[in-house]
Amino acid sequence: MDESPPLIISSDPHFLRHAHNWCAALGKSATEYRPSASFGRQWQTADFVLIDAEAAHLIAAKQVARRTNVFLIGEPSIDNLKSAVAVGATQVIRFDGNDVVTVLAEAVEGTGEACVISVMGACGGVGASTLATALACATARQQRSVVLVDGDHTSGGIELVLGAERAEGLRWADLEATTGHITVPELREALPSRHGVDVLSFGRGAQDVVSGSSVVSTLVRGYDAVIADVPRRLDALSSELVNRSVAIVLVVPLRLSGVVAAERLLPQLTDGGAQVLVVARAAPGGLDRRELAARLGVPVIDHMPTQRRIFADVEHGLGPRRGAPLRVSSTILEMVGLS
Repeated sequence: MDESPPLIISSDPHFLRHAHNWCAALGKSATEYRPSASFGRQWQTADFVLIDAEAAHLIAAKQVARRTNVFLIGEPSIDNLKSAVAVGATQVIRFDGNDVVTVLAEAVEGTGEACVISVMGACGGVGASTLATALACATARQQRSVVLVDGDHTSGGIELVLGAERAEGLRWADLEATTGHITVPELREALPSRHGVDVLSFGRGAQDVVSGSSVVSTLVRGYDAVIADVPRRLDALSSELVNRSVAIVLVVPLRLSGVVAAERLLPQLTDGGAQVLVVARAAPGGLDRRELAARLGVPVIDHMPTQRRIFADVEHGLGPRRGAPLRVSSTILEMVGLS
């Protein structure tokens, strides 16, 4: 069945104006209901249908065939709920622009299928950002759409690790200044990309994101995988990313201070039900993997030795394209079902 424009059913100019704006926010140009012999096909093929509660009787009388993505706009009263049943509406939505656009975005773009993986260091300087970037690159090599998300506004920008700091596109500050809904195609087109990885990063001197929930929701709807580099001290944005994650990768250095830091972090990471995967980072004269696993009470899935060539690659804008981070990334992707 071919996709057709959304269909708006109403005789109220005020409702029609708002309904066209809602559709435009999703990048859609809608058509309005007109009694005609072709209405049956228009009803069946429309991308989605918006029905003014006051006009629901027009459709109920026609006894149209049931279909998905039919929305009745109005108060969730008993009468409107009865009308929704009569016309086969999927949902009754209050007449509020933000609520309507959010619900329609989920219907049009999907409710969210991405595998979200957050990467965090138990302490600073253990290579968590490098591993997150390598994980995104490894995902792209699997021919999957992937976005690398910077969840730490103090880090200087994850785009530096990917080598995308000169790539054109939007950063978090640009999205914070944007009003209205951003669709999946618009966001994917607007983000910088390198090595097959789209990236949403903080720029230099960036401020914290006030409200990133809607952007994160759009990313989750628009990609196969979302790889997030998050700080140890979670703010609103990083908490949103962690709470949506199916796996949290914790990079722990094989030294006592790192183990103590990891022990403090683990309780808050396991509360949300995500799988916690511990990666050990080599440290001279430190613990071994078995001691680390025993102390933390969780398995250590892999380890990363110190490799100078990784730092050289990153410094030259090549990204982490070889060595231990990519090997560890393969292990992680296999464990979450993305390999």
